[in-house]
Amino acid sequence: MALLATANIVSAQAPIVSHSSIMEREKESTRENQLYTISSKMDHPNSVLSVPSAMTVSAEEQMATTNYSMDVVGSANSCDSLGATCPTECCVPWWAHRNSAFGEFLYLSAGNSDIMYAREETDPNLQGTPTGPTGILQDTASAGFRVGLNLARTNCSSLFGTYSRWEGGSSHSITANGANIINPVLLHPSLLTSGSTAVSAAARQRTAFNLVDAGYRRVLRSGTSHVINWSAGMRYGRLEQLLSTSQTVSVATGLTNLTTGVDYDGLGLLAGLDA
Repeated sequence: MALLATANIVSAQAPIVSHSSIMEREKESTRENQLYTISSKMDHPNSVLSVPSAMTVSAEEQMATTNYSMDVVGSANSCDSLGATCPTECCVPWWAHRNSAFGEFLYLSAGNSDIMYAREETDPNLQGTPTGPTGILQDTASAGFRVGLNLARTNCSSLFGTYSRWEGGSSHSITANGANIINPVLLHPSLLTSGSTAVSAAARQRTAFNLVDAGYRRVLRSGTSHVINWSAGMRYGRLEQLLSTSQTVSVATGLTNLTTGVDYDGLGLLAGLDA
C-alpha cells in the first residue's frame, strides 16, 4: 500500500501537456525550418528565394502601413483640381497661409500732373508777347502708408484686406519783372482784360487717394520649392484733386481767384497671381 500511494503522488505531480502547447511547439518548429530554408538559399546565389506564405505581408497590413505613413507625412487633402496638395497639420509646408498683419511706408509722386497757371507777358490782351517766365505747379514726392491683414482659413487659403492712403501737393508763385504783367493761363481768353492781369500770382494744388481692398487668396500650384497663389476680390478707391490760384492786380478790381476740384469714387473687381 505504501508503494501504491507513492506512485499516485508521483503521477499527480507530473506535468500535464495540453493540446495548445503541442500546437505552439509545432508552429515554432515550422518557423525554425522556414528560417533555415531561407538562410540556406541566401548562401547559394543561384538558388531561387521563395518566401513562405506565412511570412508574406497581408494586404491589410500593407494598407495600414500606407495609412500610417500618410498620417505622418501628410499630403492627403487636395487644394484644387490642378494637382496641388495641402498637407495636414502634421507637416505644415513653408508656403502655408498664416495669420499675419503688415504695414508699408509709401513715398510717391503723382506723374504727369504739372499745371501751368500763369505767364509773364508784355500786354494784357491777346496781342501780348510772352517774355519767358511762367508759373508752373510741379508735384513733389510725399509720404503715405499701406496696412493689411491676412486671416488663414486653411494651409491653402486665406482672406485678406488692405488700406492705402497717400496725399501730396505743391505750391508756387511768380512776380512780373519791370513793366510786364502776369496773365492767367487757366481763364478763358475772352476774359483777359486789364482787370484780370496782375503783377504777381500764386497757386497750390493737392492730390490724394484712398484705396480699400478685400478678397480671397488660394494656392493654385505648389511644390517643394515653389508656390503660385491666385486672388480675387473687390477694390474701392477715392481720388481727390484740388487746384487754387490767385493773382494780385494793380487796379481797383483787387484780387482774381480761381478754384477747382475733382472728386472720384469707384468700385471694381480685383484679381491677380503671386508666386
